[in-house]
Amino acid sequence: MLEQERPSDFMLNLYNKKRLDERQVTELVGISRGLLADGKLDDGEIEYLHKWLISQAELTENPLINILYARIRDTLADGVVDEDERRDLLDTLVEFTGSDFEIGEDVKSTSLPLDRPTPPIFFEGSHFTFTGTFVSMKRRECEAAVLERGATAGSLTKKTRFLVIGSYATQSWIQSSYGRKIEKACQLKAKGAPIALVSENDWLQALR
Repeated sequence: MLEQERPSDFMLNLYNKKRLDERQVTELVGISRGLLADGKLDDGEIEYLHKWLISQAELTENPLINILYARIRDTLADGVVDEDERRDLLDTLVEFTGSDFEIGEDVKSTSLPLDRPTPPIFFEGSHFTFTGTFVSMKRRECEAAVLERGATAGSLTKKTRFLVIGSYATQSWIQSSYGRKIEKACQLKAKGAPIALVSENDWLQALR
């Protein structure tokens, strides 16, 4: 009898975990939208979100919660939140609360206008533009990584060789804050600009 009960217990645990993850994500979206209501993040709001993430990180393996927790933990490590760090956190919260999608799930490659097959990604002399929310590192760390390899990084222009799109993008990317940058890149490409749209994962493979 015990052997027969184990599968159902296992499925019940999976069901309960899924419900916990969904509840945490829903609560996180609600908290984030509340914090963003005035269009800025002060130190008290960042500390509040940090404490909430600490309380939840022990209960889940949800990647979004753990990634946000690690990001805010690193931001607060020196006791000072500079303006770049504040903007990075603000942009991250704006992007994943801006549309209805399953947070923490990478967008399928077919939902974004990525170059397929992925072109060779080279660094020396190339200009990189980064958009979206990145799983692997902060935006400025992405830029630093290509600078170390002889590339330049910054705004999207005709000189951009690679537009790298962060893994946490939404199925409705065209309505998102970073969707305008993707659209502009597609328009430049249609006019003959040598811009390649690549995913964070493809870029990371080249980085290694």
